[in-house]
Amino acid sequence: MDMNRSEPNFNTPPPNFIQMLNSIVQNNNIILRTELINLNESDDSSHGCNEEYINNLEEKTINEEILKKKLQCSICLEDFKLNDKYIALDCDEPHIFHSGCETCSGIKEWLKRKNTCPMCRKEFPSNSENNNSLPNPNALENRISNIITNYINEIEESNEQMDIQLAIQASLNDR
Repeated sequence: MDMNRSEPNFNTPPPNFIQMLNSIVQNNNIILRTELINLNESDDSSHGCNEEYINNLEEKTINEEILKKKLQCSICLEDFKLNDKYIALDCDEPHIFHSGCETCSGIKEWLKRKNTCPMCRKEFPSNSENNNSLPNPNALENRISNIITNYINEIEESNEQMDIQLAIQASLNDR
């Protein structure tokens, strides 16, 4: 058994590295999606709707006509019932949600965190419009670099552990 393993060559990527990198870059990769979500949520500026917009949303009551359409709230996924309170967002095709009740947090809670319709992603006035803050264009690139660096570190640790296991196995075979 060869105990003289050479130092890793960082000029050539490890096997399957290009496939792993391609996987990270693809939109359907859970790691990248999670990092994008974390990036958006960790931003210091608020991305929710401004308070005035939320407070001016008209609360209405479900009537027989709306009940016949058999609609459900997209937040709690419950069918609307007669006399439920709801809010219709001003989207191209109005989307309706509970305004908030004992079983559903309602659309207002969503709009405090996000300034978009959860159905069509239409944007509404946000808190950050007053900040004039620009997102850091390097933040995603830095996160991807960190993911790759962590991946390489995990490979190196794995190689070190394999070296230790090989040394133990070799010392047992020498007996």
